[in-house]
Amino acid sequence: MDQFDTYIYELIARHLSGQTTAEEEVALQDWLKAAPENQTEFDALSKIWEDSPLAAVPARTYDVAAAWEKTDRVVRPAVPSRIRSLYAKYAAAAAVLILLTAGAWWLETRSSLKKHELAANDGKIKSLELPDHSTVTLRQGARIRYVNGYHHNQRIVELEGEAFFDIANDPDHPFLVRTPR
Repeated sequence: MDQFDTYIYELIARHLSGQTTAEEEVALQDWLKAAPENQTEFDALSKIWEDSPLAAVPARTYDVAAAWEKTDRVVRPAVPSRIRSLYAKYAAAAAVLILLTAGAWWLETRSSLKKHELAANDGKIKSLELPDHSTVTLRQGARIRYVNGYHHNQRIVELEGEAFFDIANDPDHPFLVRTPR
């Protein structure tokens, strides 16, 4: 089979499926008129084409406008309702409030950052052992505040009045006393 035969068979297939151009129709008619066996072969191929199951299936038609409209509805979300956006705002505000409350509660309950205060107001001298095992003896009317643990790697106490300190040795964490003056 040479190139010309292949071209003719393609033309016949296009003609039978209704897809030929005007020039191809002219070429097919010229081939049919060229020899009687060409017409016989064309008739046989036409009969095979008509008897095939694909010829009985009607051609599908598509409503392009309806298809685009359906696609557009899926791709573009519906306009959010006012109630839905209002609900989202309230939900976000509630979430922020819950997070802030939980954070404040967590900071308040952490024992390592609790601030303690002791005062010798009843006219007696009071002694206290700090968490780092340092001992503080407060004179009458004195007041001390300290954080349970270290603050920026320092042991810091705030003192109002007079006190005696017996400091536990810890060179990595200096002991600082802050006074109001």
